[in-house]
Amino acid sequence: MSSTGSFKGFEKDILVYDFESTGFETEPKTGDIMAPGDPIQLGAVRLDKSSLEEKDHFLSLIKTEMPISPEAFKVHGIKDSDLITAPARSDVASQFIKQFEPDSLFLSSWNCYYDRTWLDITLTSIKRQASMYDYHILDIWVVAYVYLCQLGHPEIVRSEPTFQAFGQSDRSHHDALDDSRRTAEILRAVVFKKPL
Repeated sequence: MSSTGSFKGFEKDILVYDFESTGFETEPKTGDIMAPGDPIQLGAVRLDKSSLEEKDHFLSLIKTEMPISPEAFKVHGIKDSDLITAPARSDVASQFIKQFEPDSLFLSSWNCYYDRTWLDITLTSIKRQASMYDYHILDIWVVAYVYLCQLGHPEIVRSEPTFQAFGQSDRSHHDALDDSRRTAEILRAVVFKKPL
């Protein structure tokens, strides 16, 4: 898909990234989320600032000592045993910033609140923070929701129904690279005004 119409492109390439995790730590009595758990998979796609075509991608498991919750396993299908030979968090962080230099990118994700938290956890392992990237962050959930509301669908809120509304197939399991690509496709659909 190429740049069309009035869209002239972004100032920088867009880095769409996603994490899978061990699951949320919750307060036993209320079920309130107390902590986001540990990141165990990081995926990302770099999109050209004008065409929004994928220029580069990244995918890695991340070692952790924290057990994966049964609820999280149902979402992504990653087992504790899958992480035995996974690279250390610091190695993943170093490779990530080496591959995706901060000065030339806007960060983007489906839900910036959690993904930014896990990115900070990951980068802290090498004494860096997500703030090394541009502080302007593109939250695709917000972009998609505004677009759907304009089309008369304020009831479509969660990721799965949103992806389906944009013509994407069902996910059997979440995967950080696949989810990054799905999120990128939503951005393209909105920017280039793809009809639903």
